[in-house]
Amino acid sequence: MNIKQKLALIKIILYFNDILRKGKISKSAEENGIKQSNLSRLITDFEKASGVTLLQRSNQGVIPTPQGMRISQLARRLEQNLEELEKVICPQNRGKIKFYLAPDLDMKNLAEFRRKHPSWEITDCPTAQNADLAVLTAAPNWDCEYTTLSTGGNISQKLWILCRMDKREAVALYDFIVQQLLF
Repeated sequence: MNIKQKLALIKIILYFNDILRKGKISKSAEENGIKQSNLSRLITDFEKASGVTLLQRSNQGVIPTPQGMRISQLARRLEQNLEELEKVICPQNRGKIKFYLAPDLDMKNLAEFRRKHPSWEITDCPTAQNADLAVLTAAPNWDCEYTTLSTGGNISQKLWILCRMDKREAVALYDFIVQQLLF
């Protein structure tokens, strides 16, 4: 198996394990930014090509077959190894986000973000200038790059979002916040 084939296998196995964690193909697809039909086809095509049935599907969700369960166990080890590799490659503050939210704002959906990233630690940062991600209701008075958004609806609120783009956790939280505001 060459590198390209190994990468394709890893992709399928990681999706498969995520489907098992979520219990439904549609939920996994939504949270991973892929169409449900594409994810279902990816798994089905793998099952046909390999001759290994991974899932038993029903209207209530999916359950792994005995072979699927064995593959899932091996996939969990793969995921743990990938996390260890990530720690070695990027050891500094991995999984920690210093977050500043303007005092007059409330982020109701932060719990949803924490569920998606249970190993990440989000800590309050007392000042916006020192935060990995800051959401402000007034323009910053220091030189920095930021994105300005206006919320829609009957009440409009202008927000300034500052993000350390070199920190993937902060970027992920930034994307989550923007998505919550736009949709």
